[in-house]
Amino acid sequence: MAKPVLLDTSAIFCFVDNETGAETVERYLRVAERRQLRLLASFVTLTEIRSISLQEQGAVAADYLTGLVKAWPVEWIHSDETICLLAAHYKAKHQISLADAFVASTAKLMDATLVHKDPELEPLGDEISLESLPYKKT
Repeated sequence: MAKPVLLDTSAIFCFVDNETGAETVERYLRVAERRQLRLLASFVTLTEIRSISLQEQGAVAADYLTGLVKAWPVEWIHSDETICLLAAHYKAKHQISLADAFVASTAKLMDATLVHKDPELEPLGDEISLESLPYKKT
């Protein structure tokens, strides 16, 4: 089996919003459905998806999106002391958000490739396997 893949919040929104790079996430979902790939996501990603949806679109849309991603062939990884301590290290060393620190530490500890659309994660490329989706043009 291939190396596990961990979807960052930005990758999930990339797919849901049909942004450039969505086809990559869709491919991972299809391969995971066939049980040929271990597809992962951090608990903090579920929190971000829900909170962002609540803020931007309200409770009905947040309920829908939460249900949608929970139905995907994704294994949700929850925090433990090891993840917390490594997240603290990444946050301090790279001055990244707490959410990104948890996602990165989960990818590292699960030996997974982190699929993302977040330039803030790029400095972690020496420590974590990264697959960057095309960034939004500003």
